[in-house]
Amino acid sequence: MQRHLALLLYLFPLPQRRSREERSADQLLDLAKKRLDELHARHREQAVIALTQKNNLQSQVDDLQKTVQNLQEKAEAAVRKGENALADKLLREKQSYELSLRSAEETLQQAVETGEQVKRALDREEEQVRAKTAQILALQLEWKGTQIEEAMQEQLESMGLWHLTQEPAPRIDRQTARELVGFLLLLVLVLLIGIGRLL
Repeated sequence: MQRHLALLLYLFPLPQRRSREERSADQLLDLAKKRLDELHARHREQAVIALTQKNNLQSQVDDLQKTVQNLQEKAEAAVRKGENALADKLLREKQSYELSLRSAEETLQQAVETGEQVKRALDREEEQVRAKTAQILALQLEWKGTQIEEAMQEQLESMGLWHLTQEPAPRIDRQTARELVGFLLLLVLVLLIGIGRLL
């Protein structure tokens, strides 16, 4: 009978109130995960800003290229019309835009490189976040397992059955399984009869 009771307690542990220590451990692990998520969110925002800046620079480079091309076409048209003074003025203006274009292209190249670095760093960070989240979950599971084990030990100690857990768990043979099933069926039958009488 004691073996059956110990097995039932093992299979269906009694609910325990959460201790202050348990709440604080859960809160610490949740806080660590929350801070990790917040840090990752800030870094993602920075990556979005870097990408937006790169896109803005690309747009600026495209506009400057169009302006340079447009000035070149106007200068050629002025030369064909014989307006050399206007053509010289347009070519000087084109040269200043070309300087701006070269500067913008260099800045764009740096932004592209920075964007790639940010992307690689973000990918590494995402991997670290996944690993740390897995560690946090593993710690929570380990903590819960320890709590369940301690609760079971306390229950068995309070019932004077602690010695049953000191021995290696016996394999359930066919006879023990039959006894356990019989015990459970008897328990269910008693409960059903009790419920039937109440109705």
